[in-house]
Order: sequence, then structure tokens, then C-alpha cells
Amino acid sequence: EVAYDILLEDGGKNFIFACIVNYANYDLEAVRTMYGRDHVIPGLSDGGAHVAFISDASFPTFLFSYWGRDQGMSIPDLVRRQTKVPATFAGLTDRGVLAPGMKADINVIDFANLGLERPEMIVDLPAGGRRLMQKARGYKATVKAGQVTYRDGMATGALPGGLVRRESVGA
Repeated sequence: EVAYDILLEDGGKNFIFACIVNYANYDLEAVRTMYGRDHVIPGLSDGGAHVAFISDASFPTFLFSYWGRDQGMSIPDLVRRQTKVPATFAGLTDRGVLAPGMKADINVIDFANLGLERPEMIVDLPAGGRRLMQKARGYKATVKAGQVTYRDGMATGALPGGLVRRESVGA
């Protein structure tokens, strides 16, 4: 009855979040242990297979707000693990660092106000498909290829992106 009451709040838009992995002891110590290892690349993605059940896009905001700001993990290390390390792992050798000649996407972050909004279900996929959307706050600007694409959470209309291909390896 309690679960039904929670789900019916706010016009039936409420969610019940159930952690199913990395939360065995009702804390995130297993995650802290993993992040403490140099060979770990923090991330989350199922390639969009479960868009109605999880919100992969909220992961970087949670990483920086909870683990970086609130739990005191090294912000430079978390940035490196979200930029250079996965780019190198994926063979994208022209990105991941701010340096001349490199492709650089930049987020200007207000760490004091960085956080996630309440998730909501959006019905905008073909055939009436649904997806879980969770917006973030605290991003002052997002810059891609020298163009500001978002300012204070609002799209500017600039779309400088393109198809990303890794460099060929071998013959």
C-alpha cells in the first residue's frame, strides 16, 4: 500500500528507485573501492537499450556532484577519468585533453549548484515509446568546437558536432 501511495503522488508521476547493483550493504562503499583503483573508468551505459528504466545521461553529474564535491574525491582525477582515459581507451587520440590541435569539449560548471533534477518520463520516441529523462543544474556553459551549445541549461541552437570515428588501427 505504501508503494502504491508513493507512485500515485504528483498525479502518478512519482518513481520508486531501487538500487540493484553496488548497493549490497545499503551504501556506496563498493563504488568508492572501485573508483579508488587506477584501472577503473567510471561510467554507465547500456547503449540506450533500457531508456524507459534508467537514465545513463545523469551519471557524469552524479559522479562530479556526489563523489567529487560531496565525498571529496579528486576533481582533476575524475575529470581525467571522464575525458582522457575513455578517449584513449576508445582509440580517440585527438581528444580528451585541452591542448593545441586537439578537439576539446568544455563544460563550465558551478560546482556549488551542480545536481540532478527529479526524473520524469517523456513520451517522444517512435510508436509512443517512452524514455526516462533527468535534467541537471549547475552547468553554466557547454562548448563544442569553440561554439557554446548550452548556456545555463538552455540549448543555444548551435550544433557543431558530427560523426565520431576512431582512427584506423593496423592495415
